Amino acid sequence: MVDAGAAESSCPAHTKKREAVPPFFPMVRKGCEDVSTKLFQCLGRAEAGDRLEGEEVLAKCDFTEYEQCFHQSLAKGPMPMVKVSFDKS
Repeated sequence: MVDAGAAESSCPAHTKKREAVPPFFPMVRKGCEDVSTKLFQCLGRAEAGDRLEGEEVLAKCDFTEYEQCFHQSLAKGPMPMVKVSFDKS
């Protein structure tokens, strides 16, 4: 069970209901280690297997800094190259 007092003190209040995590989650970009760790600690307060509690923790944890840091880190360098091939079956 999550201690509401502890969760509130280390997890910034987030007013927008989040139904999903960003598509790049849980990647950690260079320079974003502290921000990522802070978010992961907040999310780690949910008890495994409890869907309702997981949704509550997801709503309480603020992804804003994590997302901003990730996008700023991407903007600093060239976009990664991804090779995609299609099978002609």
